[in-house]
Amino acid sequence: MKQNISIILESELFSTISYYDRLFTVCDHIEKMSAHPDAQKISANLYYDLHEFMNGEILLSSMQLTTTEQNLMVLNSPKIFFKCFDLASALSKILSTLLTLPTNKEALAKTTATFINITLSHCYELHSLIMQQGSAQIEYPRSYLLTGEKRTLDQKKLRPLFFCLDQARLDQLFSSDLDNVNSLQGQRDKKYTHHIKLGHEAIFHKDPKKALEHFQRATIYSNTAEALTMLGWAQAQLGNVEKAKDACLEAIKIDSDYGAAYNDLGSYLLAEKQFDQALKWFNMAKKATHYQNREYPYINSSKIHMTLKNYKEALSELEQAHNIAPYHEELQSMIQKIQHLLHVEKRPSSNFSPTIV
Repeated sequence: MKQNISIILESELFSTISYYDRLFTVCDHIEKMSAHPDAQKISANLYYDLHEFMNGEILLSSMQLTTTEQNLMVLNSPKIFFKCFDLASALSKILSTLLTLPTNKEALAKTTATFINITLSHCYELHSLIMQQGSAQIEYPRSYLLTGEKRTLDQKKLRPLFFCLDQARLDQLFSSDLDNVNSLQGQRDKKYTHHIKLGHEAIFHKDPKKALEHFQRATIYSNTAEALTMLGWAQAQLGNVEKAKDACLEAIKIDSDYGAAYNDLGSYLLAEKQFDQALKWFNMAKKATHYQNREYPYINSSKIHMTLKNYKEALSELEQAHNIAPYHEELQSMIQKIQHLLHVEKRPSSNFSPTIV
């Protein structure tokens, strides 16, 4: 197996264990969720499956439970939820290390795929349980080889996507050259672009719910700052402002130079009249190097200064915006209005006092 395929498999491991980590963290933060009987059962099942996998596939005697009594003790432990996550994390690290060594790569790939699918199967059960307990939104895994499908066994219950590693794609990697591996990423890029385009079309047709669906799909194929910022915009349009803010912050983590995320976050704070915080984010947006509509944070800053009647500051912001976008007709009109306000303020008051007769 070529080195690039080893890297892809390492990425699949990271994506899977990160998904499990997000589910684990949510359960750990929801009161008594980790001690929920169903969560305990899911964890016990996964622990058992991973233990069997470890004995049958990896054969690390130092990690095996030596007696049935010890095995039962762990499975019945009130901390099985945490022990299971520790075991899955440890196995993921071991497999990731083995992928870097000169071993039988094809056999190791199948072992890795088995581990991934065991873990994802139980993640599906845990994600389903979380969805039944509340409205917590958890980011799905993203990768080259994982596929997500809807399962409609029970229409009355909300269900997440069921993910698994596509063995056919994995087999294709072994029989292909680098060009085909790159084409796999190319297919994901096309799907990402497709959903971004459909999301913008939904915006044009004033359908934020549909836009949200497409931007969420886009993030599955590529978790970019652009997709997250647009996802945040759709959330804001649906009234989920806190989720919109979180999406912007996540976008900034991914690409600290993506100006639109700073500007949108500032806009949400502006709508809440948190002017000082909003100005902070608008100023950061001005400094961002990856930004097409660079005039927006200046225009938004001017709105704050206008609200506070700081007309000189508002005029300065708009003039800078006009320098960036000289063909923006509305900007010129706004500048003229503020200039008129400043002219009125400077006009001397009259001492004339007419006599009433």
